[in-house]
Amino acid sequence: MSKILAINGSYRDGGITDQAVHKIVQDLVAAGAEVEILLLREYPIEFCLNCRECTQKMGDSPGKCVQHDGMGELINKIERADGYILASPTNFGSVTAIDKCFMERLIVYAYWPWNVSSPKLRKENEPSPTLHG
Repeated sequence: MSKILAINGSYRDGGITDQAVHKIVQDLVAAGAEVEILLLREYPIEFCLNCRECTQKMGDSPGKCVQHDGMGELINKIERADGYILASPTNFGSVTAIDKCFMERLIVYAYWPWNVSSPKLRKENEPSPTLHG
């Protein structure tokens, strides 16, 4: 059974984004997937400090952030999932600030030592899961 994370960056309970996510989740569950909804508004996520400490060590595992907030728990859930849904309302032409903060903190998935001009993804070319139902 595929484990899917629905990551919702909406600020408001019961809004259009929440409703859309719930409909998608219903369809995925009916197709045989196990789905967990993560409401970013329920996790304290600090701004990325751009210290790049989390990007300095090689390996496939995500780096360790110097901040100790709700992002660590989210990374653990991401690691156990087979697929993802990212949902956000559009505010002033972009995703919400909490979505942006979350996405910046995903830098833990990069290997970027100081002597290299650009990062490499830690998990390249992983196979995509398929749902069978």
